[in-house]
Amino acid sequence: MNKYLFILFLLITGTFNLVAQRWKVYRHEYSLGIGSAHYFGDIGGTASADNLMGLRDIRLNETKYTVQLGWNYRYTRDISVRYNVNYIALSASDEGSRNASRGLSFYTHLVEFGAQAQYYLKSEYRRKRGVSMFNRRGAIASTLQYGIYVFGGIHGSVFFPHLSGPSELLNVDNNFRKTTHYSKVNVVIPFGIGGQYVISKRWLIALEITPHICVSDYIDGMWTTWSRYPDIYWTTSLRGVYKIRTDRYGYPVFLKKGRGI
Repeated sequence: MNKYLFILFLLITGTFNLVAQRWKVYRHEYSLGIGSAHYFGDIGGTASADNLMGLRDIRLNETKYTVQLGWNYRYTRDISVRYNVNYIALSASDEGSRNASRGLSFYTHLVEFGAQAQYYLKSEYRRKRGVSMFNRRGAIASTLQYGIYVFGGIHGSVFFPHLSGPSELLNVDNNFRKTTHYSKVNVVIPFGIGGQYVISKRWLIALEITPHICVSDYIDGMWTTWSRYPDIYWTTSLRGVYKIRTDRYGYPVFLKKGRGI
C-alpha cells in the first residue's frame, strides 16, 4: 500500500512541477495588435478648462489607429521583455476647442521601435488554488485562464507631421513659436497595463492601454512658449499572441509539429 502511495505522490509532484515549469517551454511569444490612438497636446481639446484629466479631450472623429508588432521573451514566469515596432497615426484640430479662433489642425504618422519590461501580477502559468487537479478528461486543469501585467519601457520614434492653418502661424521660427527646423526623431516612454486571456496552449488575446509620453513637443508640428508639457498620446490595442516552443538552449523551435506539451 505504501508503495502505491509513494508512486502516486511522485506522479502528482511531477505533474505539478511540469505545470509550474511550462513557461520555460514557451519563452517566445509573437504578437500582432491593432487599436485606437488619441493625441493630447497643444492642438485641439475640449472648449472647457475642466477636461476631467483629459477624458473630455477625446473626440471620436479625431481618433486614429495603430498597428503593432511584438516579440516577447520570458526570463522568468512573471518577468518578460517585449521588443516592439509600432505604426501610429494621430490627428487633432482647434475647431470646437478653447483655441478655436487660432484655426490650427494637424495629422502625423509615426513609427516607434524599442523595448518594454513586463511584470505579471497574475500569470497564466500560475496554478489555481482550491480546485481539483484534474478535469473530467483526466488532464491537468490547474493553471489560470487569464493574466494581468504592468509594463514600462523606452522607444525611439520617427514622425512626419503635417500642420495646417493660417499662413502667419506656419513656417515660423522665433522665440515664441516654432513650426520649422526641428528634429523629427523622438524618444518616447510607454507604460501601462494589460490583460490577457488564454484561448489555447499556443494562443492568447491581450488588451493593453498605453500612455506614450514624448520627450519632443513637436509631434503636432509646432512649439510655443505656452506649451507647458511634452506631447502625449494614448493607444488602446487588442493583440493576438502566438507562443513558440523553446529548445533546451532557449531558442525558438520551428517546424516541429506534434511535440507540444
